[in-house]
Amino acid sequence: MGAIAYALQLLQVLPSLISAGRDVVGLVSQGSAALKTMAAENRDPTDEEWTALNALIEGLQDELHKD
Repeated sequence: MGAIAYALQLLQVLPSLISAGRDVVGLVSQGSAALKTMAAENRDPTDEEWTALNALIEGLQDELHKD
């Protein structure tokens, strides 16, 4: 999957987190930094970047389900 898919996955989780009153600044900052790096290096996300994004999203979603 390419950088656009990475960005879409990042953006898809934002509405539910925002509506639940979660601070999404960290998620947006990390995602933005990763996308800038990918663009600068003219490449798609690495497996490690996908794993980090998925772990971050999973952690935030787990927080939502605790409440």
